[in-house]
Amino acid sequence: MEATVFFNTPQHSYLYDATNKAFMHAHPLWKPFKALEDQEVSAEDWEERIRDSFPLLYEQYQVDFPYYKKKFLFLKEQGFFQKLPLKRTISELGSEQVDRALDDIHQMVFEVTNRCNLSCKYCGYGELYSNYDVREGVDLNAAKGKKVLDYFIERWKLRPPRSYKREMYISFYGGEPLLNMPFIKEMVAYVEQHFPKEINYQFSMTSNCVLLQKNMDYLAEKNFHLLISLDGNEEAQSYRVNHAGINSFATIIPQIKALKENYPDYFGESVQFNAVIHNRNTVEGVLDFVKREFDKTPRISELNDSGINPEKVDEFFKTFQNIAVSLEKSKHRERTEQTYFIELPKVRGLGIFTTRFTDNYVRTYDEFFISTNCERLYSPGTCIPFSKKIFVTSTGKVYPCERIGEDHPLGSVDEVNGLQIDRESIVAFYNTFLSKIITLCNRCYRLASCSSCMYYFKDIEHPTCEDFLNRNGFEQYLSDYMQLLENEPHLQARIREEITFS
Repeated sequence: MEATVFFNTPQHSYLYDATNKAFMHAHPLWKPFKALEDQEVSAEDWEERIRDSFPLLYEQYQVDFPYYKKKFLFLKEQGFFQKLPLKRTISELGSEQVDRALDDIHQMVFEVTNRCNLSCKYCGYGELYSNYDVREGVDLNAAKGKKVLDYFIERWKLRPPRSYKREMYISFYGGEPLLNMPFIKEMVAYVEQHFPKEINYQFSMTSNCVLLQKNMDYLAEKNFHLLISLDGNEEAQSYRVNHAGINSFATIIPQIKALKENYPDYFGESVQFNAVIHNRNTVEGVLDFVKREFDKTPRISELNDSGINPEKVDEFFKTFQNIAVSLEKSKHRERTEQTYFIELPKVRGLGIFTTRFTDNYVRTYDEFFISTNCERLYSPGTCIPFSKKIFVTSTGKVYPCERIGEDHPLGSVDEVNGLQIDRESIVAFYNTFLSKIITLCNRCYRLASCSSCMYYFKDIEHPTCEDFLNRNGFEQYLSDYMQLLENEPHLQARIREEITFS
């Protein structure tokens, strides 16, 4: 594989060099120079060969030929125009990486209950999906929850957190977490009493708000970061129904308004909204409704297309709506895109493009001291287990996050044995997957920006990657985003000021 890729936009010619993580304008002579070098033609013979093979190109740049040849050879001396190694910077996962992730855990997510007082038509635990355990109305008990907290408290005694006043989220998830408030209150009290002073903890919750009013005093008192699930106006909310099939809109809107009225400062600082886009709402409609009613800009997400029930594929795609397509249809597109800027697909894509493919961005302090060209990747697009969070289900199973199916737990917790995490089994599981995909990864030109989580592969035992890019595909990818920067240069300045990529 070539480290240097030439590509064009309608305005300019460029090259991207993966070895140096550098973009630059590419003179038209450089591509044939590179081709001749690959054919092992001596540099002394380049002018004659180009004059014979590309007479019009040679005629146009005959005067400049010596200069651009000299510049090409200088760049080669600086490491440009090389080949990438057949085995690139992909390493097998080791137990020490899992250990470090557990030491530096950023978030603990507890599935408080798998009961829910709604029966949302597109729920990830509903009929459209098949990659989850049967929901049997189980609550997570406080004894198990405390065992998880104890596990980390004991780790921190042996290996104190490396960051001063490290931020830690203790998050409550469901089902509907407000259905199991005794668990939440016990956990909050336990954290307040036992967490070391070096941990700057914050409580958070995702809720449908059917039971908000009776619990709002407590949530405000403890300054919960509250994420409210709301798809927009009454029609937009019509997939979020109770068990009798009745739209939840009329139930929750008055309660959310009461929270805003009774605790305006808390509401302004700690309450956010999340909407799911589907065939009964639009990005523009959701943004306008939430802004008008609550003066907030919601997050908007698409339906998860992983783990779809084979018998419900047609129904899924009738319900599914793409965010980019919805934006295209906006009546006031420019205003909508300005409001929704951070979550725009093109903005997030451009952020990944500029942070992953250039050398002027670091994700950790360590990268100030260690060359990112030597960066090690573990299961390329998959997070190192527990590097972002740990998710504990109501039945006591442990996963690296709540957004994946329940086929492959990484541990468990019970009242007797506490939290059990078999690092060696986790490492073996991840590396077995890596061994099946690594050959494909090493041929992929987008490896540096891979976001293909192994848990989202349709067949984890025989993986094929839909995001794989060969050289031609990568050239088009580079061209698309460079053209976006050419046409809308203001995007990069706003990204730099407003968005943090992790």
